[in-house]
Amino acid sequence: RFSRTPTSSSTQCRSALRARSWQKHVFNVAMTCSGCSGAVERVLKKQNATSIDIDMAAQTVTVESAMSKDDLLAVIAKTGKECSYKTTLA
Repeated sequence: RFSRTPTSSSTQCRSALRARSWQKHVFNVAMTCSGCSGAVERVLKKQNATSIDIDMAAQTVTVESAMSKDDLLAVIAKTGKECSYKTTLA
């Protein structure tokens, strides 16, 4: 028999997800082509970012995620692109 009542562990998991602090962080990233921006987008998608906005003209990447700015910066740096933290948006 299967129970439709959620188990305490699944309820705890959902509560933990809701408790995460999702923030928008902005990073300066040196990108010269669509291949560069594509590489940045791919690594961030693997980290389950909820939104990714890449502005090639401004050389910025805005990411909404539960990850810390330091962890996100480390992920972006894995692409080999020069990057730095800029700000957190409200």
